[in-house]
Amino acid sequence: MKKIISIALALVMMMAICVPAFAETAVLGENKVNVETTFNESTDTSYTVEIPATISVAWDDETTAYNVGYTVTSQLLVGASVTVGVAYDTDTDDTNNGIMEAEGTDKKLTYTLTGAGETVFTGVNNGAKASDVGGTDATITVAGFDAAPVATYTGTITYTVSYEAPTTTP
Repeated sequence: MKKIISIALALVMMMAICVPAFAETAVLGENKVNVETTFNESTDTSYTVEIPATISVAWDDETTAYNVGYTVTSQLLVGASVTVGVAYDTDTDDTNNGIMEAEGTDKKLTYTLTGAGETVFTGVNNGAKASDVGGTDATITVAGFDAAPVATYTGTITYTVSYEAPTTTP
């Protein structure tokens, strides 16, 4: 009986060893599936630029740089871009500063804007700031409080947004 069991076990072991010898070999490049994506440029790409509507500045604070930056959320085609620009208001004296005026007085406050200029965003961004893509975040510093009566002063910062389509469709 022991001989029969040992012969049976030897046959089973030989069969187990033989299985890999009969395995199919995969040939590189065969059974290849190409997958392509399709998209609609007008609906499948998107961008949103969030720009602050109002900034509150503490009276007589000439040292704080107040954040007037924007954020960009986008999913763009390869080669496409969104450019966001920040600039001073258009004032009559052509100086590199912004003017803030109040009703009832001819006195003005001035502000200095850092981060003026354009920043280009490409690809996927999720609430990205200019500094996230190599630009400078926009801030203002207000001056001239000592020569102006207390009032609510307002000024303007101009933001521009433009979309550049890719030169070739991916």
